[in-house]
Amino acid sequence: MPSCSAPRIVLAIATAAVSVAAAVLVSAAPAAAPAAAPAPAAAPATGPLARVAALAGAWRVAGSDTVTEEVWTAPAGGNMTGLFRMLGPDGTPRVLELLTLAPTDDGGIELRFRHFDAELQPWAAERDAPLILRAVPASADDFAPARVRFRSVRDDADIAELVYDLREPGKLHVTVDLAAPDRADFELHFIRTDLVRP
Repeated sequence: MPSCSAPRIVLAIATAAVSVAAAVLVSAAPAAAPAAAPAPAAAPATGPLARVAALAGAWRVAGSDTVTEEVWTAPAGGNMTGLFRMLGPDGTPRVLELLTLAPTDDGGIELRFRHFDAELQPWAAERDAPLILRAVPASADDFAPARVRFRSVRDDADIAELVYDLREPGKLHVTVDLAAPDRADFELHFIRTDLVRP
């Protein structure tokens, strides 16, 4: 009978050893970090930027030979900041833009932006100053607030008018009217990509 009880004793000792080792490992492990507090809910935009607050997020359109993306921050500190990039077929940047939206003293909205090349050099026409466009008052636009039309404040600017149209849920249509009569106006049709998971 002693030979029968020996394996039981060895098994009991091994089980106890594993339990002690597990207890030591658990007590030596660093305490789990406290769960991060949920981000506070963003306050709804007020004032002039409420007209453009729906732009906040990431937008993307894929063309036949380019990929175009635009990203906007939520209104904060009297400002929204945007980034635009157009990538060529080889994935290199063709156009980069830095944009801001800010309220004006008279209750309007001003859109300022600069174009850059892949080396972050500003385009020659914008080296000294950004392009500046002002929002047409909402009362003059039948589709406000889902659509905001911006007009250049300078007669010599490359872009005469720019329209952000958010009337379709999850879609952003941008119309660019160029000042030069020999250059074709164009449209960009984005979808909201911060709602799409790869």
